[in-house]
Amino acid sequence: MLSSGANTSYILKSAVITDRLGRLTDIANVMSQFVIYEHIDKPYITAQFAFLDQENILVQTNILGGESLNIVLYDAEEKLDGEPIEKSFLIDQIQSSVKVEGEQDEMVVFHCTEIHALHSSLQNVNFSYDGSVTEIISKICSNFLDKDVTVIGENITRNLRLIVPNMHPIEACLWLKERALTTIGMPFYFHSTMTQNDLILKDLGTMLSQVPVNKDSPYFYTSALQSSPTRAADYAIQSYEYNNTENLLRAIRKGYVGGKYTFYNSLHAQSHVTDFDLNADTFAPLIRENALGNSNIIYNYADDYSYKDRVFHDYKSVNVFKFTSNSPYATVDGTFNSYQEEDNEVMHKKKIIADSIEEFIAKSPLTIIVPAREFVTSKGNQSIGQTLNVQFLDTMNPVVNDRPMADAKKSGNYVIFAAQHRFTGTKSTSKLLLGKVSQIQEEMSIASV
Repeated sequence: MLSSGANTSYILKSAVITDRLGRLTDIANVMSQFVIYEHIDKPYITAQFAFLDQENILVQTNILGGESLNIVLYDAEEKLDGEPIEKSFLIDQIQSSVKVEGEQDEMVVFHCTEIHALHSSLQNVNFSYDGSVTEIISKICSNFLDKDVTVIGENITRNLRLIVPNMHPIEACLWLKERALTTIGMPFYFHSTMTQNDLILKDLGTMLSQVPVNKDSPYFYTSALQSSPTRAADYAIQSYEYNNTENLLRAIRKGYVGGKYTFYNSLHAQSHVTDFDLNADTFAPLIRENALGNSNIIYNYADDYSYKDRVFHDYKSVNVFKFTSNSPYATVDGTFNSYQEEDNEVMHKKKIIADSIEEFIAKSPLTIIVPAREFVTSKGNQSIGQTLNVQFLDTMNPVVNDRPMADAKKSGNYVIFAAQHRFTGTKSTSKLLLGKVSQIQEEMSIASV
């Protein structure tokens, strides 16, 4: 069972099942473990709860797929003065139910999804909307889900008129999110978090340039910290995975290094043709905006890669043709654009830039497992869409002039794209999927990162 003793890192105050008759059953005291999942592309969180059923709970509640589970969770250090984390889930699946200990008790595992995903799935959106992408998303979430949206970043896709084509509200918002862009073509991500009630719509440029949430306390990978009895152990990387990285060939074949793109308007028989150059169109603006990632200064594409005396990004590796619109909302003053419509090649190119940067931030993924202390907090969202400072010792030269040297490949600032928070016994850990578009300069000391 989960512990609530003095040495626990968290407190599960309650976990209440509400059945279809309105009866309440608190399973917090019989919970064995639970895991909460966050993802930057999902405007809802999911979870898995395992409990030992010794009182016929499964039969009495008669879970049929429409019951709710409401949890109240505290970080142990904030139990006296912090606010609780409260989340409502739909029990969407009984994943397993196995008899244990003399074939009387039963170990039950639920899969859960944040409750507004159910509310979304019950409804259909087929209305016409005018305005900016962010305004329309906020309106849909408010009207259909009773959820507020926190917008972080300046979206330039405005003056849209569109009809949502028979989608449920969350599906519609994710569809609309694909049209949200910043002035330099950075995409937006739409997600839910464990510690906030509002949904978040945030642009990647902000994520790359923001100050890390752990600026003064970086996470280190070193065995000395893992066994330390001091507070430093809270910032020890317990394990990591650095697999399937640096697939440049995939990006080339998708046209995200160099390509020719044609956007065709059938009403006017007009083509907007643009040549895409990863170096000039994606990374150069990030450098000008100082948005590679704080201390990260070397982006994860080498602009001197060449073949037959031509650099890779000078090749038009793919030729893409897209029908964009037939201007269904054209008026005398040309006020509104439809979903894919743009006025010129510059705006169309920003769509390609957004796709390319999403490809390259997934090019060098790092997964780490760390104590969950900094992420289970009433201080607001500290995980998804935030930036984390991570440091590894250099393999060949771990110490130079009495200063520890950083592994330039793995160290630096990363954006958190997914999180798996696991609560078992007295301990809690967070498994974080991280991404970046650049790395630190070689020969930097850890103190400088």
